[in-house]
Amino acid sequence: PQWSTAAGLVAPGAAIDWVPLPGAERYRVSLFGAGDPDVPLRQAVLTDTSWTLTDLNPGSYRAAVRGVAPSALEGIEGELEVDVGTAPPNPVAVAAHELGDVTFRWSDDVGPYTVEVTTGDSWDGAERYDTDRPELAPGLEPGQYRWRVRGPSSPYSDPVSTAVRPPSPALPTVTRDELEVTLAWQGPEDAETGSDASYEVTIAEDDRVVTTATTDVAEFRHRMDRPGTYHVRLVAVENGVRSLPTETTFSVRYRPMWWLIGAFVVAILAL
Repeated sequence: PQWSTAAGLVAPGAAIDWVPLPGAERYRVSLFGAGDPDVPLRQAVLTDTSWTLTDLNPGSYRAAVRGVAPSALEGIEGELEVDVGTAPPNPVAVAAHELGDVTFRWSDDVGPYTVEVTTGDSWDGAERYDTDRPELAPGLEPGQYRWRVRGPSSPYSDPVSTAVRPPSPALPTVTRDELEVTLAWQGPEDAETGSDASYEVTIAEDDRVVTTATTDVAEFRHRMDRPGTYHVRLVAVENGVRSLPTETTFSVRYRPMWWLIGAFVVAILAL
């Protein structure tokens, strides 16, 4: 059988796997150490296509598997060279953080370490960082990330997902022209980051949602349907990640009609 587990470094207690062999009813697996390459340290007969390497000291080993037919005829042996290392560091899950303020940490104190960070499902082309400390602040832009870490003699840990939030929009300035309202705020594209966030705008009056919209610029105009006090909620969205909301209130009033008041006063005085 062919091995689906790649040769090289594996964690203690890891499972090694092989591709199912057509016609095989079970599999005979053997593990050999460096001391005597012809005498197996352990053997097993399995119906599964996976074998867990438990209670092994770090070192180099050779695994072998043969398919066994219902007639008890055994096939050609497939070999796999593995190095059992130390246990990988245990990453600490990282919640969403503001721009540039994400720190990866892991519960291990024997370095140096290698950290890989990727934005996709593949680790090909992942950013790689080396550090002697059990933490790393890579200064990531807003987005969704996966990261993993390994020690000097361990395989990589299981990947951990985290999100880096864009910064929240600044409190908007409100310009009114009777019922016409303009909201303007400073967003990431106005700062030095050069990002291209979009914005979700929600305006509500008590429990009534007046309008919801998405805009690519840090400004929004809307004509209110009546005077009142309104609640506005702004959220920046960048690379699929939403910022914490910015919320404030504003009021809309009809402009006093001074000419009408003046005419009314003149009419009263003329009586």
